[in-house]
Amino acid sequence: AAVDPERVGVIFGSGIGAVLLMLAWAGRLLWLPAIPLEQAVVAHIHEEPEHLLAKSASPDEDVAGLVQALGGRLEGGLDRVRYAGICKIGRHPGGHLVLSGAIAPVTVLILPHEPVAVRRVFASGALHGVIVPAGGGSLAIVGAADESLDELAARLQAAIRWPRAG
Repeated sequence: AAVDPERVGVIFGSGIGAVLLMLAWAGRLLWLPAIPLEQAVVAHIHEEPEHLLAKSASPDEDVAGLVQALGGRLEGGLDRVRYAGICKIGRHPGGHLVLSGAIAPVTVLILPHEPVAVRRVFASGALHGVIVPAGGGSLAIVGAADESLDELAARLQAAIRWPRAG
């Protein structure tokens, strides 16, 4: 049977074209600019609103286990934790806590793979937040406008210990 050179060129050419298209698409996914951390935090809270409704207390040992699974150590307990879980936040696992605030529930995201150099403040609709350095990563604390987020951030930074780099 004779091989038609034009047909081989079309099949080979379309195969190369498909591979190049797949590589371009995969490269776009890998090199897409990451959304700002503040936006990722708010998006995550909106993706899991049911955690804000949790009413039962999470035992200190559950919270300590969560922090340990993320590479840190909890010194003492955290008061009023209503939800504690590990979630994929952005591209990495992180801790998701909901605490009873003075006004409304407060979300705390433990982000060991998202370093920040300085305290960052943000707002999105009714949500107000602060992101603070924590070890090689950060903590995002988000709640109502009148909630004492800086006070909670300082308590969390003191309670969660991270191994020293080096």
